Amino acid sequence: MNVTPAIESEKMVLGALLLDGPLYNVVKTMLCPMDFSDPERQEIYAAISDLFKKHGCFDMAMLVDEMPSMEELLYKLANECCSTANIEAHASIIREKSVQRTLHACQKDIEEGKV
Repeated sequence: MNVTPAIESEKMVLGALLLDGPLYNVVKTMLCPMDFSDPERQEIYAAISDLFKKHGCFDMAMLVDEMPSMEELLYKLANECCSTANIEAHASIIREKSVQRTLHACQKDIEEGKV
């Protein structure tokens, strides 16, 4: 079973959040950092979550201050986001792929006798 990540949905969700921070309220109960397939995107989502928990909000400037080494990537994600309208659908796709990866990893562990 090959589980392909939802790379474009991951980029869209992060880009949408960077463009419209309050949208975090839409996805915060749907996603966690580990739902993202790429460590950089996991780190970005974790930083967004942390800022939101600390301040009740976040924006691009706060995030760049928090992770200056990723400034270029953050602006790229924001610039490549064509719409924030379907963030909930994209978050759902990310979560579904995350569950599939987890199940696949469990299946592999069982087959290899690790469990």
